[in-house]
Amino acid sequence: MNDVACRFCGSGRRGAPVVVVTVFAAGGDAYPLIPDEEYRVCECDRAWVEFVARAIASHPTTREWDWTEAIITCRDKRTRMALRPGAVARVGLA
Repeated sequence: MNDVACRFCGSGRRGAPVVVVTVFAAGGDAYPLIPDEEYRVCECDRAWVEFVARAIASHPTTREWDWTEAIITCRDKRTRMALRPGAVARVGLA
């Protein structure tokens, strides 16, 4: 586990590695982002939003997207939802 403190909450705990990030754009399009490295993200909401924003910005297909939300699936099969600040959620987790 990475013991570097989260810059948002101060915790050193990280979750399971991210497997896929499904990003939803304001226009309704969805796009899966599959990490090429192992990323473990702090469990606080702000860390997830920052992770998604960086993933979107680094990919040529989604770089210019006005994203609203993302569903992150981790290796332990847990899912998280990240909502862009100011956006309204349209997708629900079952």
